[in-house]
Amino acid sequence: MALLEARGLSGGYPGVTVFSDVSFSVGSGETLTILGANGSGKSSLLETLQGLLRTSRGAILLDGEPVHHLPPEARAARGISLVSDRRRLWRDMTVHEHLRVGA
Repeated sequence: MALLEARGLSGGYPGVTVFSDVSFSVGSGETLTILGANGSGKSSLLETLQGLLRTSRGAILLDGEPVHHLPPEARAARGISLVSDRRRLWRDMTVHEHLRVGA
């Protein structure tokens, strides 16, 4: 069973679809890399997984349980978190330290 799974996921902002029909699964011990040009929807996808943006279609499953209907704080309590470098709050922290904050 996948630890985290997206099935036919679409999302973005009201009236604007940023990404559509994204599917992936990540098992325990696996790594997923999301690549794309600036503006291609990478951050929007991650923010949708975290619950900061709404899912317009599809499903997000964590340990086989749907979480796409849950608010961000409930997803975080279940282990879905995002450590973004966008705000650059902790410039002196190492990558490892940032990951520990997310955990």
